[in-house]
Amino acid sequence: MPKSVKDEVDAPGTPIPARDKASGMLFTFPINPSTDEERKRVLVEEIIIGNGNRDKYLADATHVVEAGARHGYFITTDGRINDKRDELKEVCGVRVITPAEWLSLWDCQ
Repeated sequence: MPKSVKDEVDAPGTPIPARDKASGMLFTFPINPSTDEERKRVLVEEIIIGNGNRDKYLADATHVVEAGARHGYFITTDGRINDKRDELKEVCGVRVITPAEWLSLWDCQ
């Protein structure tokens, strides 16, 4: 899981059961993004944020780029992000999927 997600899990407003569940998961270490990753992040921000609230979606853009660069999948129920999955895959290689789609993939392995 990306380091930026761990930061959200550790935030004071995160429910304790969610923190407990995440405590045993593996997280990536923070790294400085490459020039290419930074360029992709800007493009992903434009796609995700559009005319929306920049503050609300800024972290999501970082998570999407990290997932594309290091994990391949970005799992979300956010309709705004899911609706733009094709554009996001083209920009940064990420596969945006819902939790149900992830479980389906997991069951097939």
